[in-house]
Amino acid sequence: LRVGDIVLCVSWNPAVTALFHAVTCCPITHVLLVVHDEKRNLCVLDADQGTGVQLLPAVGYLRAYLAHGGAVYVRHLNSGKLPVSREEDARLTEFAVAHVGKQYAPLKRLGKALREPLYLNRLLDPMDTLAIDRMNWFCSEIVAGALRYAGMISPRVNIEAISPKHFTLKILRNYEDRWAYPLPYVVYDMRRK
Repeated sequence: LRVGDIVLCVSWNPAVTALFHAVTCCPITHVLLVVHDEKRNLCVLDADQGTGVQLLPAVGYLRAYLAHGGAVYVRHLNSGKLPVSREEDARLTEFAVAHVGKQYAPLKRLGKALREPLYLNRLLDPMDTLAIDRMNWFCSEIVAGALRYAGMISPRVNIEAISPKHFTLKILRNYEDRWAYPLPYVVYDMRRK
């Protein structure tokens, strides 16, 4: 895992997966973003029901998700083409830390997202994302917000129209070639030879 990687999850709960598939035509139920915390630890930025927005140890979170029977896919940032700059890394961390503790958005926001335009007619200043005094975030919104704040996706992307399925598609306009196609995440046991 590297900073900027997008983590796509399929729930271990078949009812949740069926609901998302029915609504979005995609089995992806949760999205996370790999970032650094203030101490430079590799974490995932997560907005989850019950816990709200948090920064969690990346590998530990993914191991736990897999242990519960969920599936995890990673869209690796293609660092060979355009690695995360120090400024982008710092902005991702700044955004993540500033939003820790915010509440999770209700699931009904997903339905609203599917009716919103995916692209805005006007360019937004990426800095506005941090200043938005939002009380709650849906998982895909916070990932898109962090990426837009860091200047890694188009400032025309409407973060309120993003659902988890959008991170499986080339929707990021001129920035989509920065990420590889999703690959299954595998936890390697370094003790075994």
